[in-house]
Amino acid sequence: MGAMVAHMEALLADADAAQQALSFTVLVPHWKDVAAVVQLRESTWHRAGFVVAADAHQVRPPGSTRLHHAPCSEMCRLLELPWCSPASCWHRLPPPRATQWPVPPIL
Repeated sequence: MGAMVAHMEALLADADAAQQALSFTVLVPHWKDVAAVVQLRESTWHRAGFVVAADAHQVRPPGSTRLHHAPCSEMCRLLELPWCSPASCWHRLPPPRATQWPVPPIL
């Protein structure tokens, strides 16, 4: 995960220098003390994020046709250039299944 974050940050730096729009929405397990998760949260490009509790979503394992309870909470983070779409509006978008859980607060 650390290599993924470093690669996204390098791509964002290149896009910023070239005045090109670029953003990433990243969904990873909510492991608070893992270095890559901390790196995402503290990134120069971090604009917004929220946590989806394990009991608030389901997953479909590869090769399966059934949904299963998620084994852990998930963290969603938005990395984008400061002059792209305003992150202050991003958290107001309804989640895909807004009827099942409310929009979580920004962390």
